[in-house]
Amino acid sequence: DQNYLKQIQVNVDHLDAFGYLFQKTNLQIKPRNNTWDIGVKGKEIAGKIHLPKNEGAIDLAFETLNLISLEKLLDRDNAKKPETSEDIDPRGLPELIFSADKLYLDNRLIGSWRFNLEPNISGSKFKDIKGHIKGNNITGQLNWRYSKEHQNTVATFDMLGGDISALFEAFDMPTLMTSNKY
Repeated sequence: DQNYLKQIQVNVDHLDAFGYLFQKTNLQIKPRNNTWDIGVKGKEIAGKIHLPKNEGAIDLAFETLNLISLEKLLDRDNAKKPETSEDIDPRGLPELIFSADKLYLDNRLIGSWRFNLEPNISGSKFKDIKGHIKGNNITGQLNWRYSKEHQNTVATFDMLGGDISALFEAFDMPTLMTSNKY
């Protein structure tokens, strides 16, 4: 059994991925024994994606990831907004391992983040969350439960750091307080 496929290269001018825009993105897709390895490089993204061929977690490891919201771009351009989609059912999310050394939200650096996502029969659990924002460390987990009647989320975080105002600034919120250490 010989594998004749060595690599696929795809250049994408504009990519809408789950409501976020990635422009001029290059994908290099290589088959491996148990995974598809995808190198991703573009203006808003640089990293590697490992997709299991069968069972297992999707591994998303980004050096840089800038999530630019299409909704914000459309507001800025006064264009017609896309119709809202249905609620996300967390039970259908894939098992994944996520890491981003530099995570941006609409061109605003929100630090480095890591987590593992484990879906289950009642929702999904975001485990081993670790975030670092300008000298502030956040660890914890988030449980997202779902039913047709309602959704609920329980988040438990430990935070340790210097000036907490950096967290407010990173998430574009009014600075409600400052600190030297917490």
